[in-house]
Amino acid sequence: MLGGTVGIGTVVFALAIGPLVQLFLGRFTLAPLPTPVWATATATATATATAAQ
Repeated sequence: MLGGTVGIGTVVFALAIGPLVQLFLGRFTLAPLPTPVWATATATATATATAAQ
């Protein structure tokens, strides 16, 4: 297609990269940061003020 050579390494890489990414992506995923208290208080105050109108 692009003029490169296709050997056994190319085939192994092409078939193995998907499962390897799926396996390791979950292990390196970071947990979301907790919501700061001030953001929760602001959201609650805004929702309360909006509901009161």
